[in-house]
Amino acid sequence: MNAHSEEMQDKIRHFIATETSRRRTERLSDDAPLLDEIDSLDVQALVLFLESEFEISVDEMDVTVENFSSVARVAELVRTKREMASPSR
Repeated sequence: MNAHSEEMQDKIRHFIATETSRRRTERLSDDAPLLDEIDSLDVQALVLFLESEFEISVDEMDVTVENFSSVARVAELVRTKREMASPSR
């Protein structure tokens, strides 16, 4: 994982730790089952955060168990959305 990906995952992890109803205080690992930790309202808040922080658009079709199964999967969704939005060279 490169430094940019690590920073992205840290931002996502920080949002989950500080802005959701997650009750545990230990660090959330990249591959921990995220949907065991947050509820549907937290997912909505996370989507709004991702759109604002990373300047992407998360469609309703993107909000799936697979895409939100872990911090690593959320970061992968963000990377994919950013690549899709980048002008081709």
